[in-house]
Amino acid sequence: MNETIIEKNSFDFDGFVEKIFGFINDIYGIDPAILIQNVEKPCMTDKEASKNLQNRDSKDLLREMENGNDLYFPFTQAKVTSDSNFIKSVDGTEYEMDNILEKIFQDYDTIGYIVSFQDSNMIFEYGIHKVIIQSNSPTPTEQINFIQRDDFEQFCSKMDSFLKEFIKKYDN
Repeated sequence: MNETIIEKNSFDFDGFVEKIFGFINDIYGIDPAILIQNVEKPCMTDKEASKNLQNRDSKDLLREMENGNDLYFPFTQAKVTSDSNFIKSVDGTEYEMDNILEKIFQDYDTIGYIVSFQDSNMIFEYGIHKVIIQSNSPTPTEQINFIQRDDFEQFCSKMDSFLKEFIKKYDN
């Protein structure tokens, strides 16, 4: 399955965002909200545009999705930020950069969630945020694309487990 649908009131979105923000802060040491990107217009590498992304909290992000924007939340760190042959993920898993992952990941790419809001449901899909640096261009190009579970199984199963941590349990 490439998407997970969770009723908004059954999901601890504040906890989800807090955990991802903590991970981003630990890895990058920046305002974590900068890395939560609009899928249609990613602007992480544009310093001016990314200033507008600062200081957002979970309520701001939820409001953006309720207004029709799909947002990207990183699950892994970018390869370039690792000082070893491993990349970390928000759930604490480390992935060795073997030959297969080396072909998938460029230096600044991350795997994460594309999250949208429909009716009273949050829809989580797998995505990759690609930052493409070309020698003939002064500015990197960014793309956020959906990915298929079959191609990224080593990430997707962990991502599913991570999401389940934030589904609220109700006593009957």
